[in-house]
Amino acid sequence: MRERRLQRWLSRVWSSPSWTSFSSYAAQSAGVAVFLPLLLRKLPSEQVAVVLLLATVGGIRLLLDFGFSYTLMRHISYLLAPGSAVGAECLVAADLGSIKASIRRVYLVLAVLTLLLLASVGTFAVARVIRDSGIAGPAWWAWWVAVLSNAISTWGIQFGTWVQGTANVALLRRWETFFALLSPLTAAIVLFTGGGVLGVTCALASWQVIAVLRNWVLARRVNNCLWIRTVSRSPTASEWSALWAQTWRTGLGVLASFGVMQGSVIAFGRILSGEVLASFLLGFRIVSVAADASRAPFYSRTPELFRLHASGDRSAFLGLVQNGMRRSLILFVAAWSLAAWMGPWLLAQVGSRTEFPGRGVWAAFGCAFFLQRWGAMHMQVVCAANRILTHLSDGITALVYLLILPILLGPFGELALPLALSLSYAMALIPFGIWHSRVVTGLPAITFESRAAGPVLGVFATLVIAYLVIGPLR
Repeated sequence: MRERRLQRWLSRVWSSPSWTSFSSYAAQSAGVAVFLPLLLRKLPSEQVAVVLLLATVGGIRLLLDFGFSYTLMRHISYLLAPGSAVGAECLVAADLGSIKASIRRVYLVLAVLTLLLLASVGTFAVARVIRDSGIAGPAWWAWWVAVLSNAISTWGIQFGTWVQGTANVALLRRWETFFALLSPLTAAIVLFTGGGVLGVTCALASWQVIAVLRNWVLARRVNNCLWIRTVSRSPTASEWSALWAQTWRTGLGVLASFGVMQGSVIAFGRILSGEVLASFLLGFRIVSVAADASRAPFYSRTPELFRLHASGDRSAFLGLVQNGMRRSLILFVAAWSLAAWMGPWLLAQVGSRTEFPGRGVWAAFGCAFFLQRWGAMHMQVVCAANRILTHLSDGITALVYLLILPILLGPFGELALPLALSLSYAMALIPFGIWHSRVVTGLPAITFESRAAGPVLGVFATLVIAYLVIGPLR
């Protein structure tokens, strides 16, 4: 009996989008936990800043996606939803053939744009940090390796989009888990054997390219080789216009939220220097990993979220949203707290040459990412009803942020960025997201949050105050 229960549980975990997504993000976190201490011990702060900045600049490919991946995945899910009355009204393309053609065309163009933008604007952004690294030659070679690998990775987004849209999230995440362990492990081995900045970058870039090949194979095999059986058909002008009408809203939201944050961090690379910059980028990297890991309980279920709303199953839809939101925020709070209390002690144990961020910076980073996750999940609920308002929510939030940041920059220094992010999310994204998601859920905000983010918010606020007063372990 116990063996059967264990087998059923293992089978459920193996095929669960949430559990496999969690394992993928956990593997990424574990990989960083192995690689980052070695990086901090082996390289001086100036070279650590180069590696971390290259990783940050590489995120520009997510900006250039401009919402196409999310939009196309959503419509593939709608097409494959059984008995979808709502979904039929929301379709952009008439069939999978036009969606496939759109995917292939879009990501070829975006790959070229990634290459051009990184080679021009990106080069200017990293020039000062590379010049100050003391190893300008190898660092520049590392930069061009990162440029090429990110362009290839942008082109490969199309295959992951198809796999997720066809409800094969668990399959993709299982493979991502495996790769998430191998990539930093390989980089750690290279670093341990004296590879330096260039060797580490080449190791990480090679796994980016291999991941594209992996997703290409998966896309051609899932759903009885649906990708191969689907004959591409160029979308008509009206279909393309309808696709763009929804995509630009999502894309503008991504640009306004993620773009402003990443751009500010890169800009700080030209303002801060030496150990202060390395510490700042280290904090940003760690909290980004925590935020990414916390996405699993909610975002792994987005295809199911679309299908439940399309089929009109309100009870299951609400349960999925509230449970996913609560679990996602709990996971982030746990990861942030662990890093807050143990981070400085762990860095001291590994002999890191780069210090953990100060209390104020780390607390502000935690508040900013907590609020961003909370507001973004509310906007995801709105998008599930095919109401694309992210261009407004993130655009207003970005405007508030850009107005606040210059005021805070002088008196607060590096603390200005996370503090301005926290205030802009609290003043714009959270009220906007809660106001519009209540229309979709049909519940008053207090009623909804009592089973979603409310209890977690109280615990997190208490932990932040305790951390600022008591401080981390030493």
